[in-house]
Amino acid sequence: MRLFISDHQGVKISNTKILPNYPPKSWKSENRKELYRPPVKFVYLGALSLDTMYIREFSEWVIGQKGQASLSIYSGNITADTKAYIQSLNPELIRFQGEVNYFKLPDILKQYDAGVILYKGHIPNYIYNAPNKLFEYWACGLDVWFPKKMQSILHYVPVGSYPKIVPVDFEYPDSYHLTDITDREGLVYKPSIYFCEEEFGKLVIQTMGNQRSDSGVSQ
Repeated sequence: MRLFISDHQGVKISNTKILPNYPPKSWKSENRKELYRPPVKFVYLGALSLDTMYIREFSEWVIGQKGQASLSIYSGNITADTKAYIQSLNPELIRFQGEVNYFKLPDILKQYDAGVILYKGHIPNYIYNAPNKLFEYWACGLDVWFPKKMQSILHYVPVGSYPKIVPVDFEYPDSYHLTDITDREGLVYKPSIYFCEEEFGKLVIQTMGNQRSDSGVSQ
């Protein structure tokens, strides 16, 4: 919001409101996954580009796990060179699944162990935002690996609990091991609390309050 207001300094904006785009509670998973067994199944959702995302680096890391990990990719917005690159890799380890209906995502995501976010942070939006897929993965009980340069996600990294939200330096992925995701020792289960119903409720209450104020009705 600070960046948005800064970008529009010539415009007086007095009624700003942040409305997070969380998934609905129907996405919530109670699958606690206390222990993962190889192959660890990673998933990626959304637009994909070799230039602006760490898809090459992460794919090479997955292949380097020699069958102990796999990656499935669901995207309807992918550059031609990126698609050609993915399809050139071992299809047993890196699977391009194409586009999927949004409302089918909960059932699909719950088949996996961890979701990845791969933005390189080439523009401020991909440094300072916490993208939808963070909350979608998390709602479905998945661990999340994200680029550590995405500063706003650092706020959500849990301490002493899982699903884990793991900051990763994707420029040097070989320094990370599968134990980073599979180790649950000493951790307690704490599912996501970020769902849209509560946020919509706050919006309704605020809107009704504003309407009463505009009509002169005391609150």
